[in-house]
Amino acid sequence: MFRSQGVAHATRSFHNTTSLPSVTSPYARNEAFTDPKRKQFIISLLDVLSELSNEASSDNDANLPSDFEDDRDDPTMDEKLQVAGSELFNKFERRINSLNKELRDLANTARQLGSSVGILSSTFRLQERLVKLLFLFRENAATLFPRKISRQPRETLVNPNLMDRQRTWRGQRPPLRPIHDEGFDPKSFPGQFASFAEDIVTFLNCLNEFPEFTDEAVNTSTRAFEVDLKYWASCLQEYKGSVSTWACIGHSSQLVSGQFRYPAVQRYIHDLTTEIGEHVDSIIVNLSMFIEIGVPTIWFAQQHATGNLLNLSTIATFFSAVTATTLQFSYQLTDGVLEKSVNAFWFSSLVFSIAAAVNSLLGLTWKQAM
Repeated sequence: MFRSQGVAHATRSFHNTTSLPSVTSPYARNEAFTDPKRKQFIISLLDVLSELSNEASSDNDANLPSDFEDDRDDPTMDEKLQVAGSELFNKFERRINSLNKELRDLANTARQLGSSVGILSSTFRLQERLVKLLFLFRENAATLFPRKISRQPRETLVNPNLMDRQRTWRGQRPPLRPIHDEGFDPKSFPGQFASFAEDIVTFLNCLNEFPEFTDEAVNTSTRAFEVDLKYWASCLQEYKGSVSTWACIGHSSQLVSGQFRYPAVQRYIHDLTTEIGEHVDSIIVNLSMFIEIGVPTIWFAQQHATGNLLNLSTIATFFSAVTATTLQFSYQLTDGVLEKSVNAFWFSSLVFSIAAAVNSLLGLTWKQAM
């Protein structure tokens, strides 16, 4: 387009110069006599160049809208941040759900083991803690990335305690009980992290109650996670202050104290999902190996101990029967000191045999029940 304007300007300049009044010198008159042919040739050449430049400029103008459309197709920086943040949270959510699944599998597998009350109780508490933490992280992510992450109503949170789900009342299964807790504000992050660390340690101690199998990988990963959780809890404790702001939590507005509604603090909490996710992945791998290798090993050792108790009880019962049968022939002989001593020893043997049989049965019942 600029080239066509330059050609048109040159054409007008040439016409203006050719229309000047004639000079009086003889050289000028001879130039003017031979000018018309040259002038006509130059004018025709300039016209051809002008047409070519007009066609080129029209082609360029036709291509401009496509460039603008390509610019409109490129996502903005805010949209890229929204997508990246939502993908990070979705990855964290999948990790938490995977850990919850591993804990549920561990609880179902540990039911066949003896002395599994502690590990079942700690597993259920840990599952409930995961539900609360995932809700808080979702609220934080929904505040940062509202177009990509939706909020979850608090009423939909259900206690994952499987023991409560299996209880029946008058032949009917009771409805699932929602989790009612006041610690769903963003300022509860430090307390939730500290409680999560305690639940992790309790779960580890319950795993170590089985002397038949000890996995150092589980101990190492769990202890490292505990240390980091306590460190994050102490760091987030500094953001609790006297500043109060109104915030939208769920479907209602609530007064939130502290600095947990500041964008910088929210982004810091959101970035913690990466480090927490790495610990969660490590625990998932170790729990999976514990379920596949540790639980069968513990079950075999407990079956071996149960067999020993059963054998001890059987032998004690046999000796009790022998003692009782022999005592029937000697209990009437009470003439001398020797006869009385023999009867006393037989009675003592009968008492000890019965005590050994009862003790074996009690130990067997304790191992299988508790």
